[in-house]
Amino acid sequence: MPAKARRTFRTIGSTTLSWNQSSTSAGAGATTTTTVPGAQVGDSVLVTPFTHTTGIVYSGVVSANSIVTVRGQNVTAGAVDPALVSLAVLVLRP
Repeated sequence: MPAKARRTFRTIGSTTLSWNQSSTSAGAGATTTTTVPGAQVGDSVLVTPFTHTTGIVYSGVVSANSIVTVRGQNVTAGAVDPALVSLAVLVLRP
């Protein structure tokens, strides 16, 4: 069996974001932005809450140079009103 290619990523930057997402209906999402100097469109973004969040899944994308758009997606069948949450935002580049 051939060896699998291994891809290495380097950290471009990180930040912590405090976000009080408004009440979000079933299947809907909301966004906010934060600054990560050095981030470029096409970089990978990891978003992780510091505490457990029920019903909300977080993701991120570099929407413009040094700007990361973070999305909180309600994955439940009902409305969710998330509490204030602190998020770790990490930007990576291959």
